[in-house]
Amino acid sequence: MNSPLRVLHLEDDVRDTELVRATLEREEIASELTRFETEQDFIAALKRGSFDLILADYTLPSFDGLSALKIAQQHSSMLPLKRSRQAPPIMS
Repeated sequence: MNSPLRVLHLEDDVRDTELVRATLEREEIASELTRFETEQDFIAALKRGSFDLILADYTLPSFDGLSALKIAQQHSSMLPLKRSRQAPPIMS
């Protein structure tokens, strides 16, 4: 049995996280989706856990996807990050 895809979701709207979760389930992609919405929580999550993918809202009230990319690259240069909300994808 394959390990589930471990997804860190940087998102301020829980409805968007539920949409991502439903999409993964519909596509039968086993996953562990964990949502964070602040820069501090995002950094702590990167330090604590091992993720396969980061999905990042492009604009948050106090944080943005480009800053998240820079921080993620400092922690793991091989971790893919996908920005959402009308932004082109970024793969690090």
